[in-house]
Amino acid sequence: MYSRRFIVVFFMTSMLLVAGLAFWNYTLDPLGHYAHTNDWNRMQSVVDEREQKIVRLRDHTESVGTALIGSSRVTYMQTDDFPPEWNVFNFAVANYSMREYHSYVLYMIEQHPEVERFILGVDFFKANEAQAETPQSIDNYVEKVEDPLYKLRHLLSFPVARYGWTNARWSLKGETPPNERWYERGGDAITTRVEQTEDEFLSLVETFEQSFYTDFSYYEPYASIMKKVNDATEGRETIVFTTPVSAALFDRLLANDLLPAYERWLRELIDVYGGVWHFMDDNSVTRNRSHYMDGHHYDETVGRWIAHRLVDGYEASDVPNDFGIYLDATTIDEYIARFKK
Repeated sequence: MYSRRFIVVFFMTSMLLVAGLAFWNYTLDPLGHYAHTNDWNRMQSVVDEREQKIVRLRDHTESVGTALIGSSRVTYMQTDDFPPEWNVFNFAVANYSMREYHSYVLYMIEQHPEVERFILGVDFFKANEAQAETPQSIDNYVEKVEDPLYKLRHLLSFPVARYGWTNARWSLKGETPPNERWYERGGDAITTRVEQTEDEFLSLVETFEQSFYTDFSYYEPYASIMKKVNDATEGRETIVFTTPVSAALFDRLLANDLLPAYERWLRELIDVYGGVWHFMDDNSVTRNRSHYMDGHHYDETVGRWIAHRLVDGYEASDVPNDFGIYLDATTIDEYIARFKK
């Protein structure tokens, strides 16, 4: 009799704990699997950005008119900075490889065939062979999230519950940890900035230089892979822009004798896409280090200016005049000549 009662009590207690865990994880929803918003989940930390964005896109019930794709720099661009009728979905993720564009474009079209436009943010340092030689794809992540038990496992996960607790604490404070990239519930990236001294900023620039500009070797198949990406869009409008690093970091690019690689990169993008909106050079925006969280991640203001330039071209009245130039076969020679004087 005692054993039977113990089993019943144990079973009921276990069921209550499991139900409580599932309720907690569903209510706080730290992975963004569901659509509800409350005071405890307004701010969300990055757990696995690729998985989270794949699920968000797959379950996105609204039509997608424009897919914004690129690295962590592009995550800081707010969808509200584009015209509402563009229906932008920000599909950018951190540590993005140029080898991933193709699979991301294909998956976007598979999930939302109504998509009319692709905006691709491209990073110069990703044309480095060390960054591009390893094949990368969205496919493994898609296979993982398509598991029928994927969401259930996360509902019953203690690590997910801990993420939920962290998110709840910061959501109730109405802020995020300093210098960390979080997301607000609507899907836009946010960061609480901490002011840096000039020495701290230059130290970050030097770290990037040593990691990515030293021993730079241009990835030979770059153009052919980007052509494959362009072909995958099936004739949809494609806007390509270069992501702007700080002027201090751009100077390091030139100091490392990377002008030939930089020129080749721009010419190959023009050959494939016909033209590119170019922001990555020395200009009034990139010279202002207050716009940068480190040497290469720009803030939301810069992201807004990029968006407005892409939409309105040279008619974008709020964008600094020297920020953003459209390069094509007729303008690239004159542009590159600036650096060879």
